[in-house]
Amino acid sequence: MARRLGVLFLHPFRRKCNKQRRSALCKHPLYSPKLHRFCEKQATVIHARCGPSSGKICGIIAEDILAQFLAQGGRCALSGQPLKFDRLDPAETKVSVDRIDSSLNYTADNVQLVTARINQMKNDMSQATFVKICLLVADHAMSTVERGERAA
Repeated sequence: MARRLGVLFLHPFRRKCNKQRRSALCKHPLYSPKLHRFCEKQATVIHARCGPSSGKICGIIAEDILAQFLAQGGRCALSGQPLKFDRLDPAETKVSVDRIDSSLNYTADNVQLVTARINQMKNDMSQATFVKICLLVADHAMSTVERGERAA
């Protein structure tokens, strides 16, 4: 790659690959131009968050987020809830890009799409720790119901 006047020039084959990949994604039944724009905005936000001062490297683009959404069938990777991408949707259903291992960078193989509420709850926990805590909460809630106690 070469820089010229502050513009990054990609290898011509990279452009062709991205164009072919984008056209393949467009044929998916869940695809919409609105979804694509949302993924572009999310990629921009992530790139801004991964500035030099953060120490994180961002290795994903909008098409990676879009491909992940389509691969997950438009559902949360952890809860299975349908994901919404409208600005006015509540946090319980709004899509959020989550790093599977929070200690690693944003890369295509380290991200999953979850609801904003679940991403907020998971915070910087590992996925295994988060799932373990959720199971403990669910088990306790079930045992409370079985004993006939009222949940607070």
